[in-house]
Amino acid sequence: MSTATRPSRVRAARGLWAIPIVLAVVLLVGLVVTLSHSGPRWTGTNSVPQRMQRIGLQKGDEACQGSQLLPAGSGRMRMFIEPGYRGGTPQAAMTIRTQDDGLVARSRGRYLRKGEIGIPLSAMDFAVDPAGRRTDVGAYVCIRNTGRTPFDITGVLTPFGQTTINGRRHVDIALTALWFAPENKTWWQELPDIIPRVGHARIGGVWAFWAALFLLLAAIAVALTTAFREQPR
Repeated sequence: MSTATRPSRVRAARGLWAIPIVLAVVLLVGLVVTLSHSGPRWTGTNSVPQRMQRIGLQKGDEACQGSQLLPAGSGRMRMFIEPGYRGGTPQAAMTIRTQDDGLVARSRGRYLRKGEIGIPLSAMDFAVDPAGRRTDVGAYVCIRNTGRTPFDITGVLTPFGQTTINGRRHVDIALTALWFAPENKTWWQELPDIIPRVGHARIGGVWAFWAALFLLLAAIAVALTTAFREQPR
């Protein structure tokens, strides 16, 4: 073998061994950045898809929907609301009642125009204060139009809808509702809640989460150690 080509081959081999090291570092940095991102966190949904069927509310009208899921820890509810005319700004108030606790929340909505929540739909957020202490599957949610702008609340057409208008007229539409934690959180802050859920997933208990995390970190450490040791000299 020519001595002139040996150094170049050694440098090429070292470059190849650097690839898994760089990939491991990029993976770890990406994981840390992702877990550190702060954003709204879902606590639940009423499982009603957004299909653009609508209920229209004029000034003073109220739409109520029963048998709703109110997840524990929810501090904000979102419904998808479209103004009745271009440029209008809907105004609404929300009340939530449960059979056990009676009135649990009352607030005015904050209107979010199209694009503010990252999707081409407008919505309205309602504060739930204090946040739900426990999950309730029989909540009664009402939305009242308190402004001059008529608006539509969207959901899906279904014969099983539990929606009434002004306490009298029943409509076969279920309204979409999303529930969020009261404040934005990072995934690091969510770990205390995520770990028990993993442990309850019939895979051996909470210890299974920590065992899987340990094995992942150990595998990365072994790969890096091997890469360093096997580098050509």
